[in-house]
This record gives sequence, structure tokens and C-alpha cells, in this order.
Amino acid sequence: MKRGYDPWLIGCFMGLLLMGFLSILSASAPRASLRFDDPLYYFKRQLISFIFAFPIFVFSLKLNPKFLKKWTFPLLGVVILLLILVLVPGIGIKAGEARRWIKTPIFVFQPSELAKLGLVLFLAKTSVEYPKT
Repeated sequence: MKRGYDPWLIGCFMGLLLMGFLSILSASAPRASLRFDDPLYYFKRQLISFIFAFPIFVFSLKLNPKFLKKWTFPLLGVVILLLILVLVPGIGIKAGEARRWIKTPIFVFQPSELAKLGLVLFLAKTSVEYPKT
């Protein structure tokens, strides 16, 4: 069975995406111009992030819900491990008095973002498996 995509949902997604880009452009242009001599600096960074994230988004649309259900608890275990690793000196980056990031050779990663996804999947799975009686 082929799954269809709701055109209204896709349209809302694209509209929010456009509004976000325009907001970043209008709100950050003066500051970016002063700090980096490029009024589009923050806009370009956001655009690059979008270019990397969009294939992940498309891939996630293709995922089978049964696959997500099967891998919820292992993902939650990995997330908890990553949240603990943030506290390990040398792995977690300290900024000010907070340790929130893990530095990899390619990018800096904030495990709490993955924890949000893991929590949503966990709550969805448990609410389906243990409905209120």
C-alpha cells in the first residue's frame, strides 16, 4: 500500500519554512552586517543547515512506522548515553557554566535535540501499547 502525503500539511510546512527564512533574514541582517560585513551571513548558515537537514526529512517520511516502533527503546538508550557523555570532560564542550554539546570531527551536536525526538517516540509507543482503560 502506497502512503500519500497531505498537500495541506506540505503547504503549511513550506509556508512556515518560508516565514522562518524571511524572519531570520529581516531580524539578523543589521547585526550580521556589523559583525561579519555580510548581511546574509545568518541566512546563509540557516540555508546550509536546511540543505543538510532536508534529505533527512525526506528519508524520515519514507520510514515505516513499525520500524520506528521497533527501534524506540534502543534509540532512547542511545539518547540517555549521549546525555551522560555530555558530562564527561573532554567529550562534552563547556560553554560558560553549561555542558550541552558534544564535539565531533564534523560538527557540534546537542544531544538534547535527539532526546526530544526519543521522548516523542517513547510517549507515542507507550500510549499505544498501554492505553487508558
